[in-house]
Amino acid sequence: MQRAFQLAVVVTTIGLLQSAGTAHAQWLPDYQKYQVRRLGFFGSGYTGSTGYQFSAAEFIGAESRQVSGYSFSIAGQASTRDRDTWTWTPETGTVQTGLFGPDYFNVSFQQRYGQTTVQNRSGLVGGSQDRSAPGNISLGAGAWVWTPQTGNVRVGLFGPANTFVTSGVNGFQLSTIAFVNSSSNFVLGGSQRQVSGSPIGDNLWAWTPTLGTVQIGLTSAAHTTDSGYQRSRFLKSTSSGSVLNYDNSVIFGRSDRFTGVGATTNGVNFWAWSATMGTTQLGFFDAAHTGAGGYQDGEVGTNAALTAVGGSSRRYRSDGTQIGEDAWTWTELGGTVQIGLVDAAHTGSSGGQYNNFRKANASGQIIGTTVRPAAAGGNSSWIWRPSFGTTAIGLTSAEYTGSSGYRASRSVFFTDKGDVAGESDRVTGVRTNLGRDTWVWTEATGTVRTGLVGADYTRVDGYRTSAAQFLSNGGLAAGKTQRLIAATGEDNGSDTWVWSAATGNVQIGISSPQHRGSGGYQFSQISSFRESGSVLGFSKRIRNASDSNGQNAWYWSASTGTVPMGLDGPGYISTSGLQFSGPFQGMTVLGQYEYGYSGRVQPSGVGLGGGRSV
Repeated sequence: MQRAFQLAVVVTTIGLLQSAGTAHAQWLPDYQKYQVRRLGFFGSGYTGSTGYQFSAAEFIGAESRQVSGYSFSIAGQASTRDRDTWTWTPETGTVQTGLFGPDYFNVSFQQRYGQTTVQNRSGLVGGSQDRSAPGNISLGAGAWVWTPQTGNVRVGLFGPANTFVTSGVNGFQLSTIAFVNSSSNFVLGGSQRQVSGSPIGDNLWAWTPTLGTVQIGLTSAAHTTDSGYQRSRFLKSTSSGSVLNYDNSVIFGRSDRFTGVGATTNGVNFWAWSATMGTTQLGFFDAAHTGAGGYQDGEVGTNAALTAVGGSSRRYRSDGTQIGEDAWTWTELGGTVQIGLVDAAHTGSSGGQYNNFRKANASGQIIGTTVRPAAAGGNSSWIWRPSFGTTAIGLTSAEYTGSSGYRASRSVFFTDKGDVAGESDRVTGVRTNLGRDTWVWTEATGTVRTGLVGADYTRVDGYRTSAAQFLSNGGLAAGKTQRLIAATGEDNGSDTWVWSAATGNVQIGISSPQHRGSGGYQFSQISSFRESGSVLGFSKRIRNASDSNGQNAWYWSASTGTVPMGLDGPGYISTSGLQFSGPFQGMTVLGQYEYGYSGRVQPSGVGLGGGRSV
């Protein structure tokens, strides 16, 4: 079998309208010209005795007009030997990539083996090349990058600290590329570490064409075991999985601390690295944040773009007892800044506070919680903004405060604009729970209670409960509130609602007689949301007190209100009123039509399948 990768470059010539004397005008033929260029290696060393060849593309960059792949060299009729990597651009043609020399040639099998693992939009290609010694002894792999400006360059750490003995041969080295940014030549990776000729841990590194390979992370005595073991990791964005922030200038990571005896860990420290500042430790790590035996620990988090980082560092008494946790945020310009609530209401008898970082948004704002001292109990929610510092948020009136000061609030949604939606416990006495109310905080409004109130939602003792389900960047919040029989406290269904600063709380969903039981039972549920401000959901059809008789889908927006969705009429409703329709969550047609389904039924109520509607 003969196989090769081919690329077609299309050049189109558009026909021109010309005058044909005084007779009439006509179009010239609309020619399209194609050039097919063969990629890969296909010379004599890559062709078997019967003409067998094999090339394959691994990366195809539409923006960079670059293709990278590999070709097998062939021995005899079709016996593959070398796996040689290459890259192709219109300017360079096919160029061999990888590392070369005796260390990258397996003498026993007479072959090389390379692979391409990354390619970005700026033309950088990277990968690994197997290393070996005579006797088919693996010596690991070397990492490499290729750019049009640098050609092939070995990257990673491969000095004495990263070279060790295997099978009696000194020379094992193992480096891998972990990440490459999409638009500029910035590469991150790891190299196996060795002590006394044996593998023991790993080291992280960064590479740029200007800096070359630079080791990053914390490598002091506190981060090294008595045998020399070290372990560092890149800090990834929880949403994108990237370790590079969007301007590609700062890298975040963590390094384990050790006691110095064996590999017993002694906490963890966090760090940032940039080409201008090197590796900088984050958080608090002074004596007040160091426990017995040098123990230091905490938490860290970032926003999706890794442009904002924050965390918490544990605080200790002089005897090593933990008395708190201090929250912080860090910037390259401002360094580490303490955030959170530190007033008397949030300070324990030992003088410490427990502040916890929860989330950062694209604007660099941070939300978190602070534990209220044991005498009062509970916790408070807060937002930190670079220009305003820390602001307490949540509901704090008498309905939400116990007789000893207990309060409990939590932030549920946090937008890039800086709005927050959350929930606060309703309490009576010292801390007897009476449900929870929802709220929204904005810079313009402060904390505003959301959700539905009144006799249909409140028990005689004041119990009421709502749940926050959505908050858009446009300021629309949505959620649900439990319906209750006031006298008995029995569950009586659920109603859905939206809130905005302009409209206040608005009930949404269908609440017609067909959707209400004899005792007032209703049940509506939100299925999905649109950032544009529309909501999809369904409301149950009810017969008798609370028996289900199907459900109807609905759509809500500020301009339309609640609009029923689905197919109606014969074939879709029984004589007893049984009907069933629902929205497909998150699905639209052509970006403007909602998509759902309706069940088909006989007049008797026997199902006949289903139909879809737009």
